[in-house]
This record gives sequence, C-alpha cells and structure tokens, in this order.
Amino acid sequence: MNQIINTNLVLNEIVIKGNKKSINSIISKFKINELASSNIKSLFPIPIEIQELETISEIDIATQINLYKKYSVYSYQEWIEHYWGTDEYNNIEKIEISENEVKFSFYSEYSDSKLILLSIQKDNPDLIIYSYFTFNSTNIMEQFNTFSINEEIYYSINNGEKIKFHNYIDLILKEIEDRENFEPISMAA
Repeated sequence: MNQIINTNLVLNEIVIKGNKKSINSIISKFKINELASSNIKSLFPIPIEIQELETISEIDIATQINLYKKYSVYSYQEWIEHYWGTDEYNNIEKIEISENEVKFSFYSEYSDSKLILLSIQKDNPDLIIYSYFTFNSTNIMEQFNTFSINEEIYYSINNGEKIKFHNYIDLILKEIEDRENFEPISMAA
C-alpha cells in the first residue's frame, strides 16, 4: 500500500441516505459516466451571478447589497468560505450507489467538507448525511452528521449533542471548543 505523502490531506467519506427519488436527484448531479471528473461541488454549485463576480475587479454598492440580501455574501471568495469552506476538493475516488443510499469518498486539502454538506442538507432537508473525516496530519478521525428537524438544519460532531446550524462562524467556534473530544486513529502504512 502506498503512503500518502501530502500530510495536509483530509479523507472525506460521505454517506447520504434518503428515499429513492432524493437519492436519484443526488446521483443525477454527479457525472457518473465520467467519475474521474465528478466532485462534491456539483451537489451544491456556485450560482451564476456569484461565478460572474470572479472576473469583476470592483463591485458597485447596489450589487453588493443585492448579493448580501440573497446569499449573505459580497464576493465570490466569501461565497466559497460561507457555503463550501474551501474549493480545494479533489474528485471523487470511490462511489457506491444503492436504492436509498450513496457512499463516496474524496480528498481535500487542509479542510473537511462540513460546510458544503450543511449546504447540501439545507437544499435537501429529507436527506440524512453521515460523514467521517480523517486528518492525515494529526491522525485524527472525526464523525459529522447533518439532518433536518422541522425545516431547521442540525449537525452533531462525534455523536455529540444536536446543534442547530446558524452560520459557518458558529460551526468553526464549535469545532474549536470540541477539539478535545476528537478520537485519534491509527494510520496503517
């Protein structure tokens, strides 16, 4: 078995459960025939008006206000930080599909996919999302679950308390607070 050289990598292992219609909707967003080019970002793509901001050097105040009202962000990079966490997600390496479940895994650099999973959950409240993140630099594995209760999005870290998701800053603060609960794993060579 090859050792992973880049210690900044995070293995993201995702399980999405739901009814057949919801799972088929998720599957249709992946390029199953072109698995090598599939990415988790296809499940929650950047809106066109935000994509267009990447090429604009200066954004007028009216546009900024409208973007903030609609997306709670002012810029392309802010949208990525708010809804994806990072855009450094590698393509999906492994995918398993059944009638009520999709399992897939991929690597990301430095960061896990919590924010994009919460964004996917918000758009698909009938789904249940389980994930495991293995941080190669620290040999730590973390479990993260998302779910919807009464149209509100919740998450739990390492099977802890159910926490209502408000925004990405609150999530980051909660992660920092819960660091002592992370369970080390052994990394096989």
